[in-house]
Amino acid sequence: MLAILDNDIIIKLSIADGTEIGSLPSGVGLERLRFDGQDIIDLATLTSIWVCEPVFGFYELHVVPLPNSQLVAMTYSDRNRLITEVGIIRVKTIFEIDEEVLNTNRKILKNRLVKRLERGVGENVDQHMDILKLLFAIIVYARTGNAALGDFFDTIIPEIIDTFPLSRVRGELIQSVKNIKIDVDKYYTDLDALN
Repeated sequence: MLAILDNDIIIKLSIADGTEIGSLPSGVGLERLRFDGQDIIDLATLTSIWVCEPVFGFYELHVVPLPNSQLVAMTYSDRNRLITEVGIIRVKTIFEIDEEVLNTNRKILKNRLVKRLERGVGENVDQHMDILKLLFAIIVYARTGNAALGDFFDTIIPEIIDTFPLSRVRGELIQSVKNIKIDVDKYYTDLDALN
């Protein structure tokens, strides 16, 4: 059988020209087959594969070493779990995959919350305006002790407690404050360096 090759990748089968590659295994698509110069190799039978950096978003898998390729301990089914880190191509760990799934699910939930808040409270600017209204009301109450504002806060305090129970948000808030401090310190350090 003749085939047009790109290195070891079988681009297409040919009748008239190309390289003689021998008989193809039955039931296997060309995307999984490579020709090493002597034999047709099914990538699904390997435990180490030569991998090149992504081309058009996909890593190239080979059975022969090519320039800029790396030998990666992997199976064909690992091809969608490849990652490059500091120039090294490797297979993502189960932990990393679980973290990606968790982060994706968190983003989905956050997007749903954004949509619900937009329906219930209004768009982003409306939400910010409500936050400013509450902040300004707190400042006025703290400075003047305005009775009407006190009554208003008494009315909404149960809703606030139920919305953000301390047992739920305490750890998040502590971590957020620590992260804000680190980020703001870095900002001011960088800002000072500009002068």
